[in-house]
Amino acid sequence: MIDMESHTQYSAEKTKEYENFIEKNLDALMERYSSVEQKYRSLYDNSPDLLRTINLDGVIIDCNQTYAKKLGYARGEIIGASIFEHVTENSLDALKESFRIWKTNGNVLDREIWLKRKDDTIFPTLLSATNLYDTDGKLIGSNTTIKDISEIHNAQKRLVEHEKILQEQYEQIRTSNEILLETELRYRSLYEHSPDLLRTIDTRWTNFRL
Repeated sequence: MIDMESHTQYSAEKTKEYENFIEKNLDALMERYSSVEQKYRSLYDNSPDLLRTINLDGVIIDCNQTYAKKLGYARGEIIGASIFEHVTENSLDALKESFRIWKTNGNVLDREIWLKRKDDTIFPTLLSATNLYDTDGKLIGSNTTIKDISEIHNAQKRLVEHEKILQEQYEQIRTSNEILLETELRYRSLYEHSPDLLRTIDTRWTNFRL
């Protein structure tokens, strides 16, 4: 005959054992999750690129410290703002087009967009975006990576200016050569057709042209 009291006690002990096992493993999983989240956050915040996360309406729901620092805002001032608030007027249409392409194709790659800082100074960037999904696979927004290309842009600008200077110098030399050639031809014509007897001598009074 089954001892109901002993069976009940055994069941209670096993249940407690299972609960302890689940709790222990759940704590371990939560600890690992927290560790991974912290590492991800550290990588996110310390990335040299400007990173932001937006929802389907183009509202910024997260950004890294690089993004905030480059634009001159506190992170709290950025969260909740529209992405169109941080773009220059000349790049507004390009950003709208990029936003449309992302919603249609699910990604955007290396679109040149000029951003505007809090103090109204501007700088060039390359923007790329990929889809962001929730745990159920539902599209909820975009992760955007923005590279500051100020150094590249400035180098290209200096190169263009240098090429312009070289072109101007080339034109000056070409013009000078044309003037020199024209002068030489006139001089030769006068020399050869002069009714007078002409001769050219060097500093030692040696004839070298009659």
